[in-house]
Amino acid sequence: MEPAPTTLSQRLGQNLFVALTLSGLVGALVPAWIGLPPRTPTSGGVQYLTSLGYSAAAVPDLSIHAVLDAMMYVFIFVLLRIILRKDWLAAGVLVIIFASLGSQGDYPVISIPVLILTRAAAAFVLIRFGLLALTVGFILGALTPMFHTTHFTAWYARRSQGVIR
Repeated sequence: MEPAPTTLSQRLGQNLFVALTLSGLVGALVPAWIGLPPRTPTSGGVQYLTSLGYSAAAVPDLSIHAVLDAMMYVFIFVLLRIILRKDWLAAGVLVIIFASLGSQGDYPVISIPVLILTRAAAAFVLIRFGLLALTVGFILGALTPMFHTTHFTAWYARRSQGVIR
């Protein structure tokens, strides 16, 4: 059976996901590169280790929230576009709003530029390619914490296998 062809929006959403994931990785590694102590560890994604059922139930939940997040981006962009009457100005304000909401962290000097770049990439995808590409990027980004390992002999590998299937 031949796999279904991917659309341009799906490929762009996948590329957005890769860009957002890499920027998050860079934001996590930069403090060590410049001699600062590492960030405070977070426990994101630990709940998916509790059971395979929890991981399976989380997939549709995360997907629904990713769709709602993308629609929130569109709503706020359209609202700003109506108020400011210019796409580029509305996109800039959108980036500033969402970057300021997520600027909490140990090193704001590092996290704020990374957030601005990621939010600008999301705004660019929204304006240039539309809601579907943004939604695909958000869905893939929401599912990222569910992949725990590719070392399938580890004791916690069963949770990752449930997500991959």
